[in-house]
Amino acid sequence: MGQIEFGEFEREYHLSRTEVAGILRNIAEQLEKGTKIYVSGKDWEVELEYTEPVKFKVVFEEGEKDKKLKLKVVLKSRRML
Repeated sequence: MGQIEFGEFEREYHLSRTEVAGILRNIAEQLEKGTKIYVSGKDWEVELEYTEPVKFKVVFEEGEKDKKLKLKVVLKSRRML
């Protein structure tokens, strides 16, 4: 499995609501425990020691054909000088 250490990394998944709920539950438990978070996929993993505040963004979009609700969590680490 490849540890992502620097640069930019993004993945998008199409999952069942049960799968997404499990992922969100795992992330919520990690947020409650402390300031270190670990997420991974089939061929990648990311670990981050983050600082507060945690940015949480909610976006609702309504178009002619559909509606979308987007949730975004941004965790930032303190840069070492």
